[in-house]
Order: sequence, then structure tokens, then C-alpha cells
Amino acid sequence: GIRDLIVTGVQTCALPISDGPLIAFAGIGRPEKFFDTIKAAGGNFVEGVSYGDHYVYTPSDLKFLRALAKTHDARLITTTKDTARLPVDQRTDILTLPVTAKFEDMPALEAILDPILKSSDNG
Repeated sequence: GIRDLIVTGVQTCALPISDGPLIAFAGIGRPEKFFDTIKAAGGNFVEGVSYGDHYVYTPSDLKFLRALAKTHDARLITTTKDTARLPVDQRTDILTLPVTAKFEDMPALEAILDPILKSSDNG
């Protein structure tokens, strides 16, 4: 089913990873996949902090993350989706790693989604 396609999807980096140690954080459905992407791209992954999907970051979250990064002499890195949920004035020292989902079997995904999309067009 569709869940199998999503689980087997591969995330790829659009940009090279920054030099130096990285503390990653993500409030997405499967943050461990984002952390694995950083490692696979050669990033010096020190630690990952997971939040719930669609998480809205608080000032105390950002204070905690910055303190954690300082402890490891690291930079913070997150997804584009998470960056969009950060206050604009809190984004300047946080790296953003654009990541896209690539599906191994696009025709199978389209076959699953076509009936759903066609029924939503009719209703």
C-alpha cells in the first residue's frame, strides 16, 4: 500500500552539508530519516532532537537547542518545513537542509493516488 511506498522512500540532500559538528532537530513525521540523511550526506551528526509532527517551537525549545549546540561546539540544523515554523528573528544561526522524498516506484504511487484524486475532483 501507500504506507510501504512512503516508508521505502529515500530522502536526498539538495545542498552539501556544513563542516563541523551538527545538532539536528525536526518536528516531522519521521525525524530519524532526516537525521539519517545528514549522516548519509557526510554531516558530522552529533545528536538529534525529535519533536512531534507539525510542532510549534517555543522560546524555551530554542533556548534548549542553542545550549545543546553550545555544549558540543556545534551548529543547529533542521528541515525547511521546520525552519518555516520558527520565528523569523530566530532563524539566522540555524542551518536549513532542503530534503525531498523520492519514491522507488512512482507508477505504483500514482496508481494508488489516482482514484483518490479523481474522487476529490468530483466531490
